[in-house]
Amino acid sequence: MRPLVVVSVLAPQERGPGPNRKVVVRFVDQPELRADAKRTFRYLVNEEAGCPDVTQFVGIVEPCRAPDHSHTYDEVGYIIEGEGFAHIGDEHVPLGPGSCFHLAPEQVHCIENSGSTVMRILGVFHPSGDPASRSYDEAKVTNP
Repeated sequence: MRPLVVVSVLAPQERGPGPNRKVVVRFVDQPELRADAKRTFRYLVNEEAGCPDVTQFVGIVEPCRAPDHSHTYDEVGYIIEGEGFAHIGDEHVPLGPGSCFHLAPEQVHCIENSGSTVMRILGVFHPSGDPASRSYDEAKVTNP
């Protein structure tokens, strides 16, 4: 028997549930969407599921390192599977199953999959956002 892992992220409720609220969403029932050539994701909870305050998704990252970028929202990620690094400013922190990271809005970062198989990340954004929405502002972003 495998252990049960519980991951919790709290976000302020700014708006109530939407009229199309879904209580249960299954990963396999969600369409796979492309973030870029090497990254896909599936929404679990978002505005379309009646949750206007946060977005929860599973990101699937092939072995690669994307360009450094930032988002307009808070992001919390939990590594379900795979290994790599969180590149945040001058820090390069190893990631593996069970690792959790927090990125503040506009914080320049990159999650690298340095393994030989896919990395799966359970992510949460607040306020609700799109995993494919990124800023590559040359003035803010430098690649090491």
